Amino acid sequence: MSTAVRRWGVPQRLLSDNGLAFNPTRRGFTGKLVDYLIDLGVKPITGKPNHPTTQGKNERFHQTLQKWLNARPPAKSLTALQALVDEFDDYYNNERVHQALDGKTPAEAWAATQPAPEPTAEPRMPSIPPSARASTSTSAPGTVTSATPTARPRSRAPLALHPAEGTLTVRIKSNGQVKALSCLFYVSTSRAGQQVHVLWNEQGVEIFTHDGEYLIDYPRPSTTGLYYGPRTARLGTPMKTAGHNPSAGITGTAQRSVSNGGYVGALASKFYASYKRSGQQVTVTWDATTVTLADTDGTLIAAYAKPTEPHGWHGPTRALPSTKS
Repeated sequence: MSTAVRRWGVPQRLLSDNGLAFNPTRRGFTGKLVDYLIDLGVKPITGKPNHPTTQGKNERFHQTLQKWLNARPPAKSLTALQALVDEFDDYYNNERVHQALDGKTPAEAWAATQPAPEPTAEPRMPSIPPSARASTSTSAPGTVTSATPTARPRSRAPLALHPAEGTLTVRIKSNGQVKALSCLFYVSTSRAGQQVHVLWNEQGVEIFTHDGEYLIDYPRPSTTGLYYGPRTARLGTPMKTAGHNPSAGITGTAQRSVSNGGYVGALASKFYASYKRSGQQVTVTWDATTVTLADTDGTLIAAYAKPTEPHGWHGPTRALPSTKS
């Protein structure tokens, strides 16, 4: 393939079947050829499994080549066979006219075709995990769909408590991803199995090799359960099987119902609002240092120091019982 690219230029797309040597993307991973093409900006496309007619022209070419070879004495070596194939290539492209080309040879049709512009190379794109693929929906004819993303389903999973700044040493998975801050970040399939350091603050996430070489960076996730790759690097893609909750360590807000005991759950902790507000909706807002509870109209209920450990209970200081009778 690299020889063809050097000789004829970079194509816009490359159609192949789903063989492991060509394009195993439908099997859930990429191969060396796919990675090579994407690095050049080429879009690898495949036919449907068990549907060879998608590559019908190429399959028909094999029949023509085999008939031509069968009409000649068998080659006694690979070198002799290659010489026969080279002879056939010259005959097929420069001498044999084609009915589908109005009597022209393939070489004449190629020379008469305006070359397409070379594609723009993009960062290598891994296959998005099935859990991160957005579901498709159909609309009735005549309806207008908004480009604004729909609200993510509310999850009952507890809010993850991640510090504003932190670091983590993890191993890259076979699909080129690492997990941090309850999200998935793509690094590179070629580095699968290597250990990397993930560093984050309130603005972003950076990934380095064990010896400090910079690899890639992404923005700090606003919620848990997101997938970040080269083509979803700014916003992330929600994963269906993960809870999508505001991530601690950055500013955020959440709507919660007050329990019978008078508390609300947020940031993997419990905050007291008042048992008199049982069943009411309150707004929990936090920044790097403080957690505040407010009514739906904005009236402040309480303010607490932001927790540094999960599973804590935060309420008003209780006065000691009187020793007087």
